[in-house]
Amino acid sequence: MDLIIGPFFGTTLDYIAQHARTYNIPVVSPLLSDNNQLRNAPNLFMATPSLQSQLVNMAAYIGRTYRNENIILVHNNQPGAVGVIQAFREALSRSLGRSAAGENGNNPAAFREVIYNTAGIAGLTAQLHPTKKNVLITLISGEAFLSNYLRELSHRSRTHSFVLF
Repeated sequence: MDLIIGPFFGTTLDYIAQHARTYNIPVVSPLLSDNNQLRNAPNLFMATPSLQSQLVNMAAYIGRTYRNENIILVHNNQPGAVGVIQAFREALSRSLGRSAAGENGNNPAAFREVIYNTAGIAGLTAQLHPTKKNVLITLISGEAFLSNYLRELSHRSRTHSFVLF
């Protein structure tokens, strides 16, 4: 074999990758979502990037493209997502070359944070800039939340400019 695509079950991936490594056969996993399995398997490749990779690359893109805009990180600070939120916060700070603006807000290359479940739409609206583009990075999921959130943003789009991630 020249290439193995699969397996489609994570429990057999380590076995297949080890076997393929013996014969120097690359393995492409279409469902692998954890970078940890890549560490000791130089012949194993992901077809889809991990959440961590996606967030780091999104932060880099935002830092390059929207550096001088009003960047707002929106989340609910939910316990299960604290690690993801912190990783994204650090990646965005690195991409902007600065730290978060909470205290002075005058730093053009900084970002603000809104904890939506405590501040609500009023707290988010207070952080919107009337003339700059407002870059909203929303690290909250759920159909009910997103439907309401997007409706609220739609109402504010008449007076504010948005880019939504």
